[in-house]
Amino acid sequence: MYLDEARTRAFIKVLMEAYENRVGIFATHHHENRGDAGGTVQRLYMHPDVEAGSGQHLARLTVINWFDTMSVSTALHRAFWREAWSQRGFFAFEDIRMLFDERALSLKAEDIRWLFSKVGISFPNARVLRFQHFAQDFFGRLEGDAKRIFTLGTTIGEIDAYRKAWQDDNRKKRYFLPGYGPKLLSLLALYFYDFGAHTKVFPGAFPVDRHFQRLLLQSRALVPEGITSASTVAEFVRSRIVHLLKEMHVHAFVFAHAMWLLGSNLCASCQRTSETPPLMDPCPIRVGTGFGGTCTGGLSTGEYRTEGRWGSGKKEGRKDPRQFDLPL
Repeated sequence: MYLDEARTRAFIKVLMEAYENRVGIFATHHHENRGDAGGTVQRLYMHPDVEAGSGQHLARLTVINWFDTMSVSTALHRAFWREAWSQRGFFAFEDIRMLFDERALSLKAEDIRWLFSKVGISFPNARVLRFQHFAQDFFGRLEGDAKRIFTLGTTIGEIDAYRKAWQDDNRKKRYFLPGYGPKLLSLLALYFYDFGAHTKVFPGAFPVDRHFQRLLLQSRALVPEGITSASTVAEFVRSRIVHLLKEMHVHAFVFAHAMWLLGSNLCASCQRTSETPPLMDPCPIRVGTGFGGTCTGGLSTGEYRTEGRWGSGKKEGRKDPRQFDLPL
């Protein structure tokens, strides 16, 4: 696997110039739109009765974030914030709220499986045991104190290494906080920074989701080798992108939100196969829009979503970005 630093720097530069100048989609979608349409997912759906940055708030974010493994942040936050703590709608059942506090420790496997299926969580059977272990670690060993997660190491990499080397009380080895790999740890760290729980972005934090991976592939900045797992790509990119951002004096929190707002609002519906989109295209990083972008668009994420990998399978009618002769 190879990350072309020149192309990656060019990608970062174009994206940040567009974001800072509110070009294209960023005219209406920006992290500074606090709590408004077009704002960030962690603020857009937050329940008004919850004190931002409080222990209760951070604990709920930690649990919601645990479910965010397939880049469905918007649906998750909308469901759990808008519905779970309202007095209406499907999620108003008190049972659902048991997933978010120490009552989760008393839930049996069949109870969790039922709740997952009712909520509509993907892969409910496979997630039951992991959630039980997560609840034991978070609500049990960490006593529901989300801030203690970031005392397990001084960087995202160190916390992840601690997780993988952990042993339970019977010296049986399993991952601590199962499901909380570098991507979710990074997301949680950005939430903590946004709500004032951290005064600066936690070292090494950057969530490399499917949108960012796809954009790097489409810009020919990232060159995988054959069929590659998305988690391998994510960690390969994260370990390098944090250093590039620092060298370029680009704030990781700002860049991450530019990426997410673009990816979740435009990339998911990008079906174009033309090399020359309209000049008024809302995407500022597309080739041919006049902003100097390098993204060719249209790469399918089907394998990422269903199998957690990138490979040769592409939907008919979409072009492989390697077919384009793009400038640096």
